[in-house]
Amino acid sequence: MDYVRDPRFLEYEQELARNPYSLKSWLRYLYDTAPDVQDEDRDESKVAPPRVRYGIYERALKLLPMSYKLWRMYLQERWTNAKRRSVRSKALKILVNTYERALVHLHRMPRIWLDYSELLVHLRKGTAARKVFDRALQALPVTQHERIWEPYLRWAKSLGVKETAVRVYRRYLMLCPNDREQYIQYLVSVKEWAEVAKQLALCVNDDKFESPTGTSKHTLWMQLCNLCAKHPEECKDALPVEAIIRSGAKRFSDEVGKLWCRLADFHVRLGEFERARDVYEEALHAVLTVRDFSLVFDAYVTFEEKVVTAKLAMLEEQDEEDEEDDGDIDGDDVDFRLARLEHLTAQRPFLINAVLLRQNPHNVSEWIKRGELYRDKPAQAALAYRDAIQAIDPQKAVGRPLAELWIAFAQLYVEQKDLDSARLVFRKAVDVPFRTVDELASVYCYFCEVQLLHENFEEAFEIINEAVAEPVGSLQRRRKRAAASGRRAVGKDAGANLGAATAKDRLHRNARVWSLYLDMEESLGTPETVRAAYDRILELRAATSQMVLNYAKYLQEHEFFEEAFRVYERGVSVFKFPHSLHLWRAYITDFIARYRGSKMERAREILEQACMQIPAEGAAEFYVAYAKLEEKYGLARHTMAVLDRACSSVPQDQKLAAYKLYVSKASALYGATRARPIYEKGRGARAVAVRLFRLCRLCRLCRIKDLPDAMAVELCKDFADLEIKLGEVDRARAIYGHGAQFADPNTQAEYWKKWQEFEVAHGNKDTFRFVRHCSPCSSPRGSSPVSLRHRRDMLRIQRSVKMAYGNVNYMATEMLTSDNGQPLVAQDHDANEAAKVAFGKTIHRRLPRARCCRPRKSLYNHDLVGAGAPSNIEGFVPSTNANASAPSNKRKADDGASAESEMAALERQVVQRCNGDPPHRFASRTNTGLWWQAARAKTDAVADAEAAGVVAGQGDAGAGNGEEEEEEEDENELDLDLEERAVPDAVFGQIRKAEGQKA
Repeated sequence: MDYVRDPRFLEYEQELARNPYSLKSWLRYLYDTAPDVQDEDRDESKVAPPRVRYGIYERALKLLPMSYKLWRMYLQERWTNAKRRSVRSKALKILVNTYERALVHLHRMPRIWLDYSELLVHLRKGTAARKVFDRALQALPVTQHERIWEPYLRWAKSLGVKETAVRVYRRYLMLCPNDREQYIQYLVSVKEWAEVAKQLALCVNDDKFESPTGTSKHTLWMQLCNLCAKHPEECKDALPVEAIIRSGAKRFSDEVGKLWCRLADFHVRLGEFERARDVYEEALHAVLTVRDFSLVFDAYVTFEEKVVTAKLAMLEEQDEEDEEDDGDIDGDDVDFRLARLEHLTAQRPFLINAVLLRQNPHNVSEWIKRGELYRDKPAQAALAYRDAIQAIDPQKAVGRPLAELWIAFAQLYVEQKDLDSARLVFRKAVDVPFRTVDELASVYCYFCEVQLLHENFEEAFEIINEAVAEPVGSLQRRRKRAAASGRRAVGKDAGANLGAATAKDRLHRNARVWSLYLDMEESLGTPETVRAAYDRILELRAATSQMVLNYAKYLQEHEFFEEAFRVYERGVSVFKFPHSLHLWRAYITDFIARYRGSKMERAREILEQACMQIPAEGAAEFYVAYAKLEEKYGLARHTMAVLDRACSSVPQDQKLAAYKLYVSKASALYGATRARPIYEKGRGARAVAVRLFRLCRLCRLCRIKDLPDAMAVELCKDFADLEIKLGEVDRARAIYGHGAQFADPNTQAEYWKKWQEFEVAHGNKDTFRFVRHCSPCSSPRGSSPVSLRHRRDMLRIQRSVKMAYGNVNYMATEMLTSDNGQPLVAQDHDANEAAKVAFGKTIHRRLPRARCCRPRKSLYNHDLVGAGAPSNIEGFVPSTNANASAPSNKRKADDGASAESEMAALERQVVQRCNGDPPHRFASRTNTGLWWQAARAKTDAVADAEAAGVVAGQGDAGAGNGEEEEEEEDENELDLDLEERAVPDAVFGQIRKAEGQKA
């Protein structure tokens, strides 16, 4: 203790002398004398060597033995100075003793125990370390044991002594049983399979076990089974392996096949081949799914193949002496094993069928397949059918109908020519409570057919009569069920025990049974019995339409014609469309074939009744038959009347064909001129004709009622062809112009091509370029016609129509919007519907005109804007004064100045008709509702006046001088020198020819 008198430490010693129990003074003393402290204000001359510092620590600990800080600093400093020395050095032994002295006072401090144990592990003192860990666990409270167990287990695993580690883990699992997987992983690493199996068994048997890693019980079960199968020698004494695997197969239905394979593998590895084979056989008869069966079967076949291969290899390795002694025995054993393998392979279809039947014993399809598998073995097939009948509940049968199973059972005896057994099977089958009537009917029909096949006609009739006869008491049971349903009974449960009508109660109304019965009567019975049978089924109201046809044909074959027609009448009164369609067809055909034209009134009444009862989609053929009857035996005007009704009655998709037939018949009977009114048939459109557009009268009613545009185009082409045949070129040209409104040039180019070919063949330069065409031959649907006069050429009409169809996509949204911003139609209409609505409700309201002639854009602009229409309509170029040059310049570029002046005159006349004032005197454009009504009312009045003037043969009194001069000019233009041609023969038709021959 020489350092006590050292002047460097004098101040510390004096302070400790005054207060030796001051921890702060001792710590300052140790801090200032420490060699490894980094402090700028510190006096380096006061640094003391380790020997001096150890003395200071010992003096302080004598006075303060319970100070954790002093002990901690003392132990760390000694460990720092001694850790690089040899494990046999004296300093380490002193350090161990120091730890022991510290634990005398600080045995409740886990950090001291952990450092001490780390020191002993470093010194490779296993026993001392184990004892220190045990002392720490004894000294510390249980809440701090977790800090000790982690290094304890780590040391136990690294020690290399399995017994020590196992014992340590067992003690640890008493504290933390959920960490058993950690123990299992260690055991697997040291290959202690028996202990692994035990620990896994404890995990799967403990319902409270929860894996910290999230491993499921299913996974643990599979690990245990795989372990037992792979290491049977180690596990067979530790656990009941077979019982464990079997319980796993019962517990986990999705792993049944794998677990059976593991159990068989367990016995194979033990060398118990026969026991393994028994396990495979048991598994094949126990699995319930095809997937599990496939796993087991494939494993079984592989096992047998390996056994045979091993036997063959053993035979090759034997010596010659062994071959002489045991060759026959081994050879016989190999042959036996090969035969067993072949038998196993051949049994696969039967085994799969058994698996499916175990899944559902009420599967009729699989039972029938099982019987077919035993087709070569009748005795086993009969046993299979017997087992099926005993196993299947008729109310739970699935797959194929249960009747097919009974029929297959009976067919087995029929093929063996054992009719008595087959008859016995059928008698049992008809007493089975089938779910449906069709199943019972199938049994009766097949039973009867078997008797017919063996020419037992009397027995066959007895069987079929039994089937069609109403069961005794069926009527009473129906009444009881009706009363129990609440109509007569008072209590709610009155009919609980009566049940629904059985299949046998409803069999006498089954169509299949009756069809066979009627066929047998027609083949083997008399006309009286056949008629009685048919009358009986008609009274039961169970007959089908085919039965009615068969009955009528049978009566006709036996020359009971009127009775056959009465049967037809009963049939069409019972059956409705479409089932009555073929009845009407046969009825009309047979009646006309029988009486021809002798009973026309009755035939007309039948056809009228057919046309009235059958809906429009099926009435076309009857109108045609009606027309043919009238044409052949009746009057021509009646034929025309029937075809006229057909055109208005058939659905839209058949109207075009109806009109074509109407036209062809009219042309054939009355001549080609009679076809014009048919083409011109419409909805009462008024004729608007002025002398300037006199050709308009040719197509004033060309719009066919309710025809789609595509059909209207076809009809216009046919109409034009008719006029061309009659030599009426101008009328044909007007018809082509009228049909242009329906023909989109982008999709119906054929129409425009045909018009062009017509102009090339029958026109000239003027008619091709400047065809006088009527604009308002008929108004759009729902609008008033207006008489307009202008000149339009074919190519410009085509461009106008093409532009109209092309602008629909861009203008539809705005044109379909009303004045208040609400849409007129749904936005999701297609382009064609939008075009129809747009041009029908918007453009035609602004300028009533004929759809057959689409005016040029300039005419729209002058007419509408000049009449006070809004100028912001998309697709129209506004023109506010007489000097507007956009349209006129375009017209000049196309047709010349003369055409421009004529067009301007026509436009001025249109404006004057709409209002008697000049264009600049029209009302304000903002009042959109009034100017539309005014314009339409005035144009209608002008049209009525002009039409009346044409009919009366007088001029238009209200027209100005300019209009009269224009009419005179048109008359001069129409005075053409035409060469007279011979009238074609088609004009007069068959009737006129017949009259000429009579004359």
